[in-house]
Amino acid sequence: NIRETESSKLKELMELLDTIDDEKIVIFSQYRKMIELLEITMSQKYPDRPCFVLVGGMNTSNQNKVMQGFANTSKGFFLSTDAGAYGIELQSASTLIHYDLHYNPAVVAQREARVHRLGQKKKVTIINMLVGDLDKVEKRVIEILQKKTRLYKELFESDLDKPPTEED
Repeated sequence: NIRETESSKLKELMELLDTIDDEKIVIFSQYRKMIELLEITMSQKYPDRPCFVLVGGMNTSNQNKVMQGFANTSKGFFLSTDAGAYGIELQSASTLIHYDLHYNPAVVAQREARVHRLGQKKKVTIINMLVGDLDKVEKRVIEILQKKTRLYKELFESDLDKPPTEED
């Protein structure tokens, strides 16, 4: 069990949230247990800001209630795993926090696209939670993410700069 007193990353998040003026904040984690821990910790620390939780396995009716609740509140937190976040739009928020980064850059981009959608009226702030000395797993995820991002750019973006040829 992770307790707030044992998790420097969780402490850092709580300190960060105290400095963010945005009324609606989206936080993604890959791990359902972490979302549950965040919900408990944030509900205790910020009782006036409701937490709306969306995770994989929720039925459509419950997903819709969560989405409507977040859209209709003046301030709150939206906590989600990647599994629960397909097809959702969160442009009522303008701050996104990656509590942990996914090793796949397409998943990271998809998380960001949830907030940065058509209808977004505010500047979007994206925060990657990387705290202190990264553990071996987190360092490896960042290395994989950087490598895949470079590979994607080499394969696809370099061709965008070239004019089309007869072979295209």
